[in-house]
Amino acid sequence: MVSPQGLDFEKAKANKNVTVAIGPLSAIANLDMPTAAELNAMRPASQSISWNDFDFGMQASEQTSDPSLADAANYQSRGAANYGGAVSIYVPEVLGDASNNHALVHEMMRVPHTSLIVAVRIDGETPTTAPFANGDYVSLYVVKTDAETNVFTGEDDYRRTIGLLQQGIFAFYTIVGPHVITATPTTVNGSAASATTGRGRITATVGGREYTNALKYRSSNAAVVDVRPGGFYKIKGAGSATITISDPGAGTTATVTVTGTA
Repeated sequence: MVSPQGLDFEKAKANKNVTVAIGPLSAIANLDMPTAAELNAMRPASQSISWNDFDFGMQASEQTSDPSLADAANYQSRGAANYGGAVSIYVPEVLGDASNNHALVHEMMRVPHTSLIVAVRIDGETPTTAPFANGDYVSLYVVKTDAETNVFTGEDDYRRTIGLLQQGIFAFYTIVGPHVITATPTTVNGSAASATTGRGRITATVGGREYTNALKYRSSNAAVVDVRPGGFYKIKGAGSATITISDPGAGTTATVTVTGTA
């Protein structure tokens, strides 16, 4: 009989640690590389959003099935990404009150077909009260507002639920600030015949945060070293090559020098 296995870490609490901000399409110049100044200039919305009916974010991707005549069963692969959902926002007694943040959030979202950028920060126990800062993980979504609906009952606070429709442009878990890539290691020396030095993994950070899987990897000479998504490489033969690590959205790169032997 297998004994129950407890968690070997303390669970991070979601309450008071999910930050949401909204702004016009002009709020962020490059969704893949937002700045702290841009994010902090957006309208803070966390205090105006109820946990009830909050289901906004990434959703299950589309799936495609295109089996060949020789396949014995359906062959599914990942299709287009999906995001969206709804937020339920508190509405003050006096609408249009410029001194009330709830009123300002409602004013930005109340008209259907309004295009917005929604920023969501879920980064450990970084509190909603903390300003956005370089190195934060943040997800950015371009949305269009749907019509408001009533979801509250007699004893609930007065709030309106607004659907946020995906517009096909998003940056999931990007990093705030300059995207300077730091690779580890910066040089690789290996033998194609060795199970130890002939293969390995390059890891990378951006802004001091783990970002290996979000980057692209390319070998200048596949006959010397083959590199795959996630930074996994294998020495193939003798010679020299360069692995270029790139962040296409931010336009930044780093390189790793590879020397291989047969």
